[in-house]
Amino acid sequence: MRATLLGSAALLISAGAWAQDAAVSYDVSFPNAAHHEAEISVTFREIGNGPLTVRMSRASPGRYALHEFARNVYGLSAVDVAGETLAVSQDDPYSWTIEGHGGEATVTYTLYADRADGTY
Repeated sequence: MRATLLGSAALLISAGAWAQDAAVSYDVSFPNAAHHEAEISVTFREIGNGPLTVRMSRASPGRYALHEFARNVYGLSAVDVAGETLAVSQDDPYSWTIEGHGGEATVTYTLYADRADGTY
């Protein structure tokens, strides 16, 4: 189960930070593993001043069938480097935009992943 959760946790990416491997760090914990939940925090550094858009994959690698993994994401929030809460808007079912981050943001969310491989 943990490998599936970790794989799903890594699906949250940012177009602005994609090429900057050192500028993105993940913290994954399983405080509620019995209920198939993972707590994920992703810190994006050096992202400039424009809006940060994060997306959850809609398809599983190698299968290319739509699975809408974002439906298993909840409690998404964001803070800036000072820990101040940032406004998050959900643009569509699988992406969120964060503005006013000042070049760094930490996005935190809960992922339900009983069967996060797309087999329900």
